[in-house]
Amino acid sequence: MFVFLHTADWQLGKPFGAFPQEKAALLRDARLSSIDRLADAARRHDASHVVVAGDVFDGELVADGDIAKA
Repeated sequence: MFVFLHTADWQLGKPFGAFPQEKAALLRDARLSSIDRLADAARRHDASHVVVAGDVFDGELVADGDIAKA
């Protein structure tokens, strides 16, 4: 059986400007930690592939720190 996980539109680096700084930081961290949870799920379900569709980053100009964290 072919098993894969599909995810999309991570929007990493999104500033969440409508939120206070502390909440915006929590939301940004939650997006990054979702990558670890996705990897755990892929291992748990013996997925041979993970398809990441849509926007991985929030914009065309990506901070080096966001790339390193991803």
